[in-house]
Amino acid sequence: MANSNLFKKEVAVISPTAPIEEAARLMRNYHVGSVVVVEPSEFGGLFPVGLLTDRDIVVELVADGVDIHKVSVKDIMSPKPITALHTASLDELVQLMQSHRIRKIPIVDDKNHLVGFVSLDDLFEKVGHELATLSQLSRYQQQLERDVRPARPIRLS
Repeated sequence: MANSNLFKKEVAVISPTAPIEEAARLMRNYHVGSVVVVEPSEFGGLFPVGLLTDRDIVVELVADGVDIHKVSVKDIMSPKPITALHTASLDELVQLMQSHRIRKIPIVDDKNHLVGFVSLDDLFEKVGHELATLSQLSRYQQQLERDVRPARPIRLS
């Protein structure tokens, strides 16, 4: 059973040979902090080969005064990203993040083609929504109980 409600299907992607400026522009235009670095698969999909974050750009380039026009995405991307199958459960995604100490995971299909992306923030939002729903259910049940069985004053003798 697919868990497509756990991940975003719109993913900012970039080629390893693209200039850093293009990656930064993608992040700004799509309001994201990372892009998945991809190469075309022989089967027609996109194969994730790396991950590049805004932090990578700042820490690896800007902080060291590197001329961003002289480097490409492949020079500072994190290669071989940890991926998860599109069928991964919430527990599996959390376990992957915890065991690898990562906050972002490209989601792939059975052919290892990119089909989505999930971040720690996405999971917080999902869990928060689920908790809010459970809380509403609890309040509804309490109100129903009060409506069916009105409170009676306790008589102390």
